[in-house]
Amino acid sequence: MRLIELMKTSNGKTIVSVILALGLASILKMSFNNANMVIINVPPLDRTDGKIFSFDNKCYNYKTIISSCDNIKNNKINTD
Repeated sequence: MRLIELMKTSNGKTIVSVILALGLASILKMSFNNANMVIINVPPLDRTDGKIFSFDNKCYNYKTIISSCDNIKNNKINTD
């Protein structure tokens, strides 16, 4: 009964809201940490486009490739 009485007060509503918000945030954080996402950070295109780089005794040439948005939806990369 004390919990119900506490929820009727202004401070009680605030405390219960904070507790529920922290619980929801922790559940969402766990689900995002377990997601299969890969975040790739790359340098700006003007510094890499058309230039050749050497890494691990191999040479790489970066090119900008324009593709349709359908490739993003299907999670595929078109390199034609």
